[in-house]
Amino acid sequence: MSSVKLNLGCGNKKMYSNSDSLWINIDIRPEVKPDVVADIRKLEYGSGSIDEIYLRQTLEHFDYEEVEALLRKFHRWLKKGGKLRIETLNAEEHMRRAISGEEPWEYLLHVLYDYPESKATLPPELRHKIAFNPNFLLKLLKEAGFTAKIWTDETKLTLFTEGLK
Repeated sequence: MSSVKLNLGCGNKKMYSNSDSLWINIDIRPEVKPDVVADIRKLEYGSGSIDEIYLRQTLEHFDYEEVEALLRKFHRWLKKGGKLRIETLNAEEHMRRAISGEEPWEYLLHVLYDYPESKATLPPELRHKIAFNPNFLLKLLKEAGFTAKIWTDETKLTLFTEGLK
């Protein structure tokens, strides 16, 4: 049997199944044509039923309490040895660049609040509600039961995380 993997908040970045892996692309927005249209907060899978969960630029769209609850839920869904992969903006680096003048202050508003670019395209309930730096994200993952590692790309603007159950 192939492994079951979830791409949560897939947007236009779909993952494709092969003979080894069944990817299920899930998003709340039907216009991005996911495999399943659903609110991640309302999804349920059996304990230990998922091999991998991937979130790309998704976790920041939930508030603090929702993030805590989602991480605990993901931990429950994953099989022993299962992976949680998260890709999110590194707010710490964006703040450093905005304060130093390397990035315009308006871009920091986008990173933190999805504003002003998304004002016309995203309803308030889908805008950014939380921001992460490496230590904060690592703390949340550990509290949810994950053994995790975090790294950045060469720009340091994006955090890449792998949490293991």
